[in-house]
Amino acid sequence: MFRPFDYPEIQELFHKLFISLFSESGRGALMIAVKHVDDTLKTLIEEVLPKDISKNIKDDLFKHMGPIGTVSARIKIAYAFRLIDKNLYYSLNALRNIRNDAAHQLGDYSLYTLNAKMKDVYKLGPSIPYHIKVISTEMMMQSKFEVLKGIFDEHQLNRDDQRTIVDDLLNNENAMESLEKQVPYWELINGLCILCGYIVYHKQKISALTKNVTIWSDLLPSETENSSN
Repeated sequence: MFRPFDYPEIQELFHKLFISLFSESGRGALMIAVKHVDDTLKTLIEEVLPKDISKNIKDDLFKHMGPIGTVSARIKIAYAFRLIDKNLYYSLNALRNIRNDAAHQLGDYSLYTLNAKMKDVYKLGPSIPYHIKVISTEMMMQSKFEVLKGIFDEHQLNRDDQRTIVDDLLNNENAMESLEKQVPYWELINGLCILCGYIVYHKQKISALTKNVTIWSDLLPSETENSSN
């Protein structure tokens, strides 16, 4: 069963995104998000490079003007050389296109207005967009309840006072609108962790497959093995 948050890399990524994204604009959050995806994708491609490849060759490949120096090139290479599947390829391209739109659009750029487009990024399986929406909303509400609980405990409020405060918040349109606009940030964090989790999953599979091979043909049975069969 695929469990992206079991990977230490994804746990660390969640922590980094949680700390950094909420203080960013929608545009800034997307830029940071794509950078993390790009870094993860780079580690996948590095996994299939020869173990003895020189630093100069590697640097030439990944430098900005190199053959795989951009996120667009890395997505294409990863798909063309069968390192990722078609669903992941489309998801990564959808995220890249949204990032490009954000980079070139003038004025404010809100994640809240991107719900429909971001669903294309999360189409890694039939229920994943819905799953991301649910867990993101639950996480956000849990974090808010923890803040409220801290306030209640600090001021030693009784249940009636606590209920009054909660009711006031639920009936406050500005407060509820603010909460609603925070959900896309939680979705971006969880969605990217799942996206990168798939990349890490493929990297680990490929790492195990290529552990003792130098070139792809080493994976095939030798002529001696064929003749003996």
